Amino acid sequence: MKTSLPIRFLAILGIVIIFVFQLFAQTPENKFDKVWQNLTWAEGALYPSGPLWNMVGPYDFDNDGFSDFVASSSWSGSFLNGAYHYEASADNQIELVWWYHFAELDTAVDNFSAVTVGDLDGDGNKEIIVLCDAPAGQDALQIFEWDPDSAAFPIVPTATWDLGLKQGVFEAGQIVAANLDSDDNEEIVVSVMDGPWGSAGKSHLMIIELQNKSFALPSWKIEMHDSVTAGWSGYAIYTTDLDKDNLQEIWTVAWDYYRMIIYENTGTEDEYALQSAFYVSLNDEFSNQGLVAANLDNNNFNEMYASTHLGTLWGIATAVM
Repeated sequence: MKTSLPIRFLAILGIVIIFVFQLFAQTPENKFDKVWQNLTWAEGALYPSGPLWNMVGPYDFDNDGFSDFVASSSWSGSFLNGAYHYEASADNQIELVWWYHFAELDTAVDNFSAVTVGDLDGDGNKEIIVLCDAPAGQDALQIFEWDPDSAAFPIVPTATWDLGLKQGVFEAGQIVAANLDSDDNEEIVVSVMDGPWGSAGKSHLMIIELQNKSFALPSWKIEMHDSVTAGWSGYAIYTTDLDKDNLQEIWTVAWDYYRMIIYENTGTEDEYALQSAFYVSLNDEFSNQGLVAANLDNNNFNEMYASTHLGTLWGIATAVM
């Protein structure tokens, strides 16, 4: 007896479905394997001295084709914070090739540090630039310039500075290096607290330039200093051109209820103007380096995406600028 066309079609479709299921069942799942990790303290390692606070990279400081990244530690207590330079040495092999512990800084148990990489003197040799907790009279800014002759970073800082803060740095928030204006000097942006939380301390958002491009006799210029807008300093700094007007913006998130603060270069060298300061949340939602600018939906407008410590993800478009 002949089967009807629908029955034959369903039979063929069933065979195809079974074949597809078998094909996927035999295909290994996409998965990620851990290919490297550093030794822990329990395994005898001494570095890093505390939890890593942030990392930047990749770079290739010695131009050998292997990539590098740099990290800094925090909450290290009496072991003191440090900066760490890692480099790939072979397939899935990473080596700690340089580190520096800030033993000269008298810091509290909950000490912080943050790191960035730049070329502040414009000589083509990158610097590891670290922002550390440091009491009054000590230097919170620590700079280590790459030495092409020894193919390494120095064992002592190339230059240090107290940021011009008389009370020192009670808590180092974040540091970023970027060229923000029309000159050829890179700037660094820092966010710090100069005293304990509350009335005893103020937040400071600062933009700084090595004006004379000399680490031997450095002349530092504070291009912008805001100690009023944020009640508490933030741990996120991001530079971008979200509104695509060819002027660089500086974004930070204050610790008080996820308050977004945006500065922008005015188009004039060394000048910046506050563009916006608004609360995203009133639910005690805070941020650690949770900012990414992108045009994910391809609508010709950039967006800023952010995350909070409660797991909230949100985005704002350039219409707010």
